[in-house]
Amino acid sequence: MVDKINDIQPDLLFPFLNEMIEQVQIEKSTSKKRHFLKLISSNGLTKQQQGFLFDFCIKTLTSEKEPVAVRVHAMQILHNIAEKEIELIPVKYFLVIRE
Repeated sequence: MVDKINDIQPDLLFPFLNEMIEQVQIEKSTSKKRHFLKLISSNGLTKQQQGFLFDFCIKTLTSEKEPVAVRVHAMQILHNIAEKEIELIPVKYFLVIRE
């Protein structure tokens, strides 16, 4: 149901992003963690949320214990943050993207 709400009116989920971010930190179920990260990745984030999620997603992405599906959504969040914070993209990649 939440996916449908997110597809139709994603702004309705924005007030709950902080709660989803808090939950993803403590969530033991990998399927729930994957789903929270998917929802988070499809919404805009504040600077404060980006700061926490950047660290969290780097740890998640590099963890061998996390399933691939969870790591993919963490990678998507990192990509979304890097698009807004250009200085996170190495210069050699930035030049290729801009050409």
